[in-house]
Amino acid sequence: MNIAIIGAGEVGRTYAKAVAEQSVHTVLLCDPYPADQTLRLASEAGLELHRQAGTWLADTDRVWLCVAGDLALPACRDLLSHLRPAAVIVDLTTAAPADKQTAFHLAAEHHIQYVDAVILGAIALTGAATPLLAAGAAGEEAMRDFAGLGAPSRVLPQARPGDAAALKLLRTILTKGLEALAVECLVAAEKQGIRAELYEAMSDVDAAGFASFLDMLVRTHIQHSERRWHEVQRAEAQLTSLGLPATMLSASQEVFARTTRSAAENPPPGVATTDVNAALKWLESTSTDLRSLRAHYLLNPDEFLFSTPVAPHENTLPPLLSNAMPSSRLRFSSCHYRACWDTHSGGSPGRFPSRRAPRFPRDTAGPVPDHGAYRFRHLSK
Repeated sequence: MNIAIIGAGEVGRTYAKAVAEQSVHTVLLCDPYPADQTLRLASEAGLELHRQAGTWLADTDRVWLCVAGDLALPACRDLLSHLRPAAVIVDLTTAAPADKQTAFHLAAEHHIQYVDAVILGAIALTGAATPLLAAGAAGEEAMRDFAGLGAPSRVLPQARPGDAAALKLLRTILTKGLEALAVECLVAAEKQGIRAELYEAMSDVDAAGFASFLDMLVRTHIQHSERRWHEVQRAEAQLTSLGLPATMLSASQEVFARTTRSAAENPPPGVATTDVNAALKWLESTSTDLRSLRAHYLLNPDEFLFSTPVAPHENTLPPLLSNAMPSSRLRFSSCHYRACWDTHSGGSPGRFPSRRAPRFPRDTAGPVPDHGAYRFRHLSK
């Protein structure tokens, strides 16, 4: 069987080396700008190395797509006209689910099978034996090739291409968020000389099991969000005192602040503190409110009304408003936005006034009251 590996970065090289050493299949590499490691691998293993798609793909049985996620769809388009019908493309990239669905439909037009596959782990640690998750009608057939390399795999039942990618990105929210937190936390622990003690203090996570620990965090988040919000503020102050960045803690504060305010305005059911399903349902409803807020902003970007029980800081938008507005429009400074006290709208905390606020001739001077509607006028145009 001929296997073409498109993209010879770390992932592509890892699979190419494993196939060459552990199977009887023929490997063909394709990379427009091969690195020195790729050139060396091709030379030592006697592999064909191509710079672009072409007629050499005509006898290929499998195509393993190992390019960057943003390049997956255009790369797939380039391949299709050169592949024979019944060939199987295994898209191992981190492309967006919508891109993988589009690639699947394009492949189907050429009578080519397409499998959405994602790598669940670090290739650098476990190599070609890293677990895989797949979706698509040809998933079982495609995963047998990786099983021969020692990779455990699972094919999602009754799933469409793009479903595996969607699960991978949900996993990314957690793993990459933890990675960023680990960087900030362990650097601080090391600077204070207490990293070993920190691991001991986290032993309860090992005892509970990771999934149970996550469920516990969500169940107790609603009830204790305000207390934990202040705890996060103190943790951020500790990092700041050490001269270290606290980027993740600053973002975490917005989550706790949003939950605290939402719970004050729309108390969750009592069962939400003991049942993770009820907790998630209520938290999802607060996210729906956030989407409505964002939609209102997108429709009225230059005259945006928002009511909040917390007056805007000199250089900070309220966290809920910050989450609602696109980051590209969120440069907050005296030359971009001005906060004006709306004395006429009668807005209540957390709700939009029923009509647009009248224009103000100037910014309100002096202390800002604790509650009311603020109008943020976009002044950068």
